[in-house]
Amino acid sequence: MNANISSYVEDEILQYLKKHPHAADTVDGITSWWLNQNKKKVDISVVKSVLIKMEKNNMVRVYRSAEGKSFYCRIIKKRSADSSKGDNK
Repeated sequence: MNANISSYVEDEILQYLKKHPHAADTVDGITSWWLNQNKKKVDISVVKSVLIKMEKNNMVRVYRSAEGKSFYCRIIKKRSADSSKGDNK
């Protein structure tokens, strides 16, 4: 897989999730809708490989629907109880 294409796909996915923090979609949807905004065609197998790598690196989260489809979304970091209280000393 070409490193430039992989880097492009990863960057585009991260930018899309930054603009649309509640977005979630399948590999097909990400390829068709998220990446097609720049009219640059990317092979679905490249997108799938990049998403698998991003999941392993905790950059995206995958969940499975009841029908078995995989959906990818951003990881929402939970705030710890201490960080939400502030410092009142």
